[in-house]
Amino acid sequence: QEIGSEGSQCEAVVIGTSVEGRPIYALEIRNPEALAAAKKQGKKERIALVTATLHAREWTATTSVLLSAVRLDVTDVSVVFVPVWNPDGYVHTWSGEKGYKKRWAKNELVTDEVPARMWRKNRKLNFDGTIGVDLNRNFGSSDLIWGTDKKSKSINFTESDIYQGAHGWSEPETSAIRDLHAKYKKKLVAFVDVHCCIGAILEPFSRDGKAPGYVFDIGQRMIDAINTKAPAEEQYEWRPRPASSASGSGISSSWAFQEALIPFTYVVELRSKFVMPCTEIKPIGNEFLLGLRVLIDE
Repeated sequence: QEIGSEGSQCEAVVIGTSVEGRPIYALEIRNPEALAAAKKQGKKERIALVTATLHAREWTATTSVLLSAVRLDVTDVSVVFVPVWNPDGYVHTWSGEKGYKKRWAKNELVTDEVPARMWRKNRKLNFDGTIGVDLNRNFGSSDLIWGTDKKSKSINFTESDIYQGAHGWSEPETSAIRDLHAKYKKKLVAFVDVHCCIGAILEPFSRDGKAPGYVFDIGQRMIDAINTKAPAEEQYEWRPRPASSASGSGISSSWAFQEALIPFTYVVELRSKFVMPCTEIKPIGNEFLLGLRVLIDE
C-alpha cells in the first residue's frame, strides 16, 4: 500500500541495532514538492518524530503509529515514524513464555509471575543475570534528566519494571534516538512518544514548572480532535506533570523537552487495555491519527 499523501516519498532506514542485534527501523516520509514550494517562501524543512513500542507490551501503540504512517497527509512538515523502538522486547511478547519478577511493595519484596505478553523492558542481560532495562527511564545526561529520582528503590533494582540501567543512554535502543536527534537537530520541531493505556495526553515533564502555554493549547486541540471519535466512556484528557514528581526521571519526553529542546513534545497514552479485542485496533489508531493531524497542521 502507498505510504503517505500523493506526492510524498517514504524511505525505511535503520537507525540503530537492539541489544539482541535486531534493526531499529524508521520510516522517513517527505513531500518533495511541498518542501520545494516552502523553500521558495523562505521556509526550512521541519520534522516531527513519532515513536512507539518503547514498552514492549503496548501493541496498540505499534499499530496506531503504523496506521498513521500509511494515512497521514504529509506536506511541508516531514514526519519520521519509529513504530517499534524496542524490537527485542516486542518479539518476546509474542513468545508465549512465562517468567518471574520481583518488586518493592510496602518495603517488602514481592515476586510476581509475568507472562511474556506483559513484558515491558528491553532484553538486556544485566550484571546480576536479570533481564531488562526500562528504556523509558534510560534517557538523558546523568543528573540532568537521568537518575534524578533519588527516592524510588525500584528504579535501581534490576528486576523492577522501571529499572533505569547503569547510566543514561546505556542502552542501544535509547542511543539510537539520541543519534537520530543529532542528525535532524535543527529541523525537529515535534516529538510524540505513543504509549498505552491511560487515555490521555501528558504534558512534557519540566523541573522548571509547567510547560509553555502553546504546548497546552495544541495538546488540548489534539484531545478535542481525538474525542470526536473516542467512545463517550473513554474520552481523552490532559494530564499535567508537577515539577515535584519523580516520574520525569530518564523518560523520553523529559529528554526531548528539556535537553533536546524540541518545542512540541507530548506523550500520548492511548485508551483501552494492553490486551483487547482486535476490533479495537483500527478505531484507536484512527483516533490517534486525528490528534496527530492537528499537531502536524499547526
